Amino acid sequence: KEMLQQLERMHDKDPSVLRDAIGLLTGVKDARVLYPLIKALQVNDPGIQQAAIDALIAFEDEAAVYHILPLLSDSRVYVRNIAREVLDKIGGYGIGLFQPHIKDKDEDVRKMIADILGSIHGPEPKKMLIEMLKDPCNNVRCSAAEGLGRVGDSSAVEALIDLLNDEDWVALFAAGALGRIRDKRAIP
Repeated sequence: KEMLQQLERMHDKDPSVLRDAIGLLTGVKDARVLYPLIKALQVNDPGIQQAAIDALIAFEDEAAVYHILPLLSDSRVYVRNIAREVLDKIGGYGIGLFQPHIKDKDEDVRKMIADILGSIHGPEPKKMLIEMLKDPCNNVRCSAAEGLGRVGDSSAVEALIDLLNDEDWVALFAAGALGRIRDKRAIP
């Protein structure tokens, strides 16, 4: 009953009422709160956005990742950035949902996906990042290489070595990743 009352308050025009309702919904893991929180992310008010970010991060569920991923394609840059911020924190809960997006037609989306995957440890993100090393966009390849260096994946050494023959600044990111991984196969 309390949750339903707070959801009703989410329609209020007063920003302070909306922030308060979001605050009271933070930690509630009920699918009915996701859509209103996603809508609140898109309100052009930093206080409301931050409250929605905190609530979605606290949700920690694949359903939240599913609803946030499409925001990476939003025409509003601030919405894209907010979506990336949330996915950086909770993306690991829905890692399989990222796979279709690594081939997105928008290179900015693919780059953000590579950045997010580079902050998530585990075998699935590493496989996707290795696949993204072959992306046609230099920025995506750089982000994928950097992410593999951050997660320290030695299974990517051969692919990163191949990237040393790419354009100068792509090769620089590959060399940096190899330096972080510290695998002896990269020494030659």
